[in-house]
Amino acid sequence: MIALLIGCKKESYRKRDYFLISICLLISLLTKESGILFFILLFLYKYLYNRKESLQIFFTGAATVVLYLLLRMATIGIAIKPAVMIPVLQTTIVEKFISIPKIFAYYIVNLFYPNTISIDQLWTVKEITVPNFYLPLIVTLLFFGVLIGVGIYLRQSMYRKAYLFFLVWLAIGGVLLLPFLPLDMTVADRWFYFPMVGLLGIIGIFYQMLITKSSRLKSSISVVLIIIVLLSVRTIIRNADFHDAFVLYLHDSKISDNYDIEDNLAGEYYAMGNYREALTHYKKSVELFPYEVNYYNLAYCYSQLGEKQQAIDAYAQALRRKHYSSIPQKHLSITYTQYALTLLEVREYQKAKRIITVGLSEYPDSSDLKTELILAQGKLSAQSK
Repeated sequence: MIALLIGCKKESYRKRDYFLISICLLISLLTKESGILFFILLFLYKYLYNRKESLQIFFTGAATVVLYLLLRMATIGIAIKPAVMIPVLQTTIVEKFISIPKIFAYYIVNLFYPNTISIDQLWTVKEITVPNFYLPLIVTLLFFGVLIGVGIYLRQSMYRKAYLFFLVWLAIGGVLLLPFLPLDMTVADRWFYFPMVGLLGIIGIFYQMLITKSSRLKSSISVVLIIIVLLSVRTIIRNADFHDAFVLYLHDSKISDNYDIEDNLAGEYYAMGNYREALTHYKKSVELFPYEVNYYNLAYCYSQLGEKQQAIDAYAQALRRKHYSSIPQKHLSITYTQYALTLLEVREYQKAKRIITVGLSEYPDSSDLKTELILAQGKLSAQSK
């Protein structure tokens, strides 16, 4: 951002200005790779307002990006870890496309009416329906239709270059919100910070035109102050949801279906000793996105309620799922341990021994599994006598 400000304020540069821009861009890239967007915007600005300087800016930015890539390859490499536990990334290409209107509509509506704020939004659009596709599509088309229409209206205006600059800013940020990129959520309010600057720039142009063409400056300032007050009140209300983890998860679970929030909410109920309510939310988590961990939690909750057969069934399902953690083993050690322990409790010693043996093949140093194996073998020996 500093590099962009330097580039926008000066019409001509000296060598030290290029050096300062390069340093700022490099620091931005080292902080987060999205810093390359400011290089693109700086080049666009210079291309629109001073084409003679645009080529030098391009080479300065390109050299900075190359330097960053060399530094990264020399240290941590350039491998990108896929966000495999994100439901929207596991949808089909058609489902990704039909999710786009709802994703854009979420940001547009929440910008003006922030009513559906929630952490960790992982929803997906699986089929075309009125609330999930057609209404968001109408909102999205109206929004971008207005922007395009205003651009056509301003094509001969003194504001046309500024409008194009901020429109491209908004468009670049919007592309990064698409579900084809390996993002770790479907939507997140913080991701709109970058494109929102472009939108605020467009609003600023409208505001500048209002001041130029009318004398209603005081009324426009009053509107801005009212908006600030309303958004401040909304922020205070949202802050109340962070009273504790239980209040936050309970509130946000009502905003949208989310396997992670359901799993966390179940954990809060479990910590309170309310196993029956915890079971309800563990079941919902499994329905939304089944994987080893939430199946394990479901099984353990069944065990606490004394429903051993349901627990055994859930543990069996857990071993059929991926755990998505960074360990090389196929399954988690605790899944084998608790599954075998439950089988021992219901005297299914042979099956317990089989599960323990599989577990030890992945975790040969596990003292818990070795202890359970000794116990299972002892019970089987006693039965054979």
